[in-house]
Amino acid sequence: QARLISSGPSAGYSFNHALVQAAVYETLSAADRIALHGRAAAALLELERDDDETVSAVAYHSYRAAAPGADPRPAFAHTLAAGRRAHRRLAFGEAARWWAYTIELAQRGAGDGAIYGSLLCDTAEAEVRAGDSLAARSHYEMAAELARQRQDGPLLARAALGVGSTVVTAGKVDWALVALLEEAETAVTDVVDRARLQSRRAIELYWYDGGQASREQSRVALVTAKVARDRGALGVALHARQFTLRSPEHLLERIAIGERLIELANRGRHDDMSFQGTVWLAADVMRLGQVPRFRALVGSLEAMAARARRPLWRWYATVMRAQLAAVDGEVDDAYTYAEAAATLGRQLGFEVARAYHLAQLCVLHRDRHGLAPLLGQIETVANELPYFVTIRGLAALGAATTGQMDAANWEVERLSGDRFAAVPRDSLWVATIALLLEAAAISGSPHTETLLELLAPHRGSFVVQGLPNCWGSVDRFVGRGHLALDQSGPAAECLAAAFSMENKIGAPLFVARTRLDQARLAMRTGDSEEGRTMAAQVRATAERLELTALAEEAGQLAGLSAGRQVLSRREREVLALLSRGLSNKDIASDLVIGINTVERHLANIYTKLDMRSRAEAAAYAVRAGIAEHNRNGGFP
Repeated sequence: QARLISSGPSAGYSFNHALVQAAVYETLSAADRIALHGRAAAALLELERDDDETVSAVAYHSYRAAAPGADPRPAFAHTLAAGRRAHRRLAFGEAARWWAYTIELAQRGAGDGAIYGSLLCDTAEAEVRAGDSLAARSHYEMAAELARQRQDGPLLARAALGVGSTVVTAGKVDWALVALLEEAETAVTDVVDRARLQSRRAIELYWYDGGQASREQSRVALVTAKVARDRGALGVALHARQFTLRSPEHLLERIAIGERLIELANRGRHDDMSFQGTVWLAADVMRLGQVPRFRALVGSLEAMAARARRPLWRWYATVMRAQLAAVDGEVDDAYTYAEAAATLGRQLGFEVARAYHLAQLCVLHRDRHGLAPLLGQIETVANELPYFVTIRGLAALGAATTGQMDAANWEVERLSGDRFAAVPRDSLWVATIALLLEAAAISGSPHTETLLELLAPHRGSFVVQGLPNCWGSVDRFVGRGHLALDQSGPAAECLAAAFSMENKIGAPLFVARTRLDQARLAMRTGDSEEGRTMAAQVRATAERLELTALAEEAGQLAGLSAGRQVLSRREREVLALLSRGLSNKDIASDLVIGINTVERHLANIYTKLDMRSRAEAAAYAVRAGIAEHNRNGGFP
């Protein structure tokens, strides 16, 4: 009559409110609770049902009945069974929770001690699949310690590889993992285990000292795998080879390895192998600008992530989908997917996800909002993840495009020693050099020519920052460098090639920025009318795509006002000198006019542009193409 309980779908009963259940439970003594849980488990077992709900209920009540001093073996068997059922239906988080109970019971003497190591690894694997890498690593390390005590080489190998599965290798080396992998390799006799351990160590060493040691280790692992004649070991070794060859070179070799790896994985139904091969193949395919193929690979990643229900896989697929939306000019969608990936990365405790998110925002923000809103975030992430040198490239471009020329020059200068040897020749090298080149070209850095020489050999491909975060064609960046150095012929050739490449893949953001550089080139070479026409076309495209910053930049170059009055010729001259950091006195001297006249021109500029400071005006000068053409050819 009080309606405190109701019958459930399995002829059982449940409280209608958790507060009522808690209140009743608190009135029971510990002994009574244990006894009632035991009776509930026994009653459920008498039903002889084999459905998931009943198996889980038996496991729960038997675990609660297994008080200290009581026999833990029944609860061990039931929680183990409940975890296995959850795992079969891909409920990995639930499986891990049941098996955590099983581990606790095993530590109290339940179960066969011989299976304890396997139980630790099974639990950790479920935690990895559920996205709880910290808990998984703890359980794998417990298994490794158990393997040492028992001198169990195979278990140590499984634990070491398991720890490797909890680590997303990006930017830095996990030396504790490297040591564990080396220890395990000395403890195993099985050649398959040895190949797998060598492969994972090769991947972990990728970010060390330019990656040469990792490439040599991946070569050794591939030889070992071939000796083993094991398809799984060969696939793991191929993935290691594909991963460690990521650099400015080896692009076609990596693609060939990726294709072979996916074919091998599909024949053996190795989902992990297939996913890993597809991720890095997609990044390399984007380098070549093969967008239809990239689109198909992104679809495959999404399908695999959905089937496997693995949060980390979903993160990779979402990052890729954000890139595809950006290429297609679907800017709002690109922002949405980038934010979704960032949220998932935070949930996974994946610190490198912050760097990927920032890089994707920079591509989108540059044309929609400008980079000024991101400068603080760029500096924060650069300081927190110092091993990602590529973020300093973002800092340089951010400073240059917001009128902070001294800061941009400093960012370029700090990496310039020995022809930019401080930039690791890894998968981020091309993008980092490209970003530094554009920053140098805008700010008038004396290192523009060196950066141009470094990047030019990679023409014909696209600038891809790590996992696909594409900035457009290499040819546009090279063309921008030539433009800064007053090399009109090479600039025209590179920009024409860039326009053709970007137009072919249907990437409106990239095409618009290249077209704007072509407009600058036309105006520099005396064809002002053609330059203004092209700039006006870019402005129209930018307005259609709601790219406010790009529309303003193109509008100023075209002589069109985006809601602001057009500056006079003299006002543009004053603004150009201001953008170089000159004082009012220096501007007056340079233009041979009085200082009061300079102040009057500045007052007019601030009024027309609705600005209040020299910094705002200088940033606008850069975006609008007004900034002074420096002595070495720097050009916004």
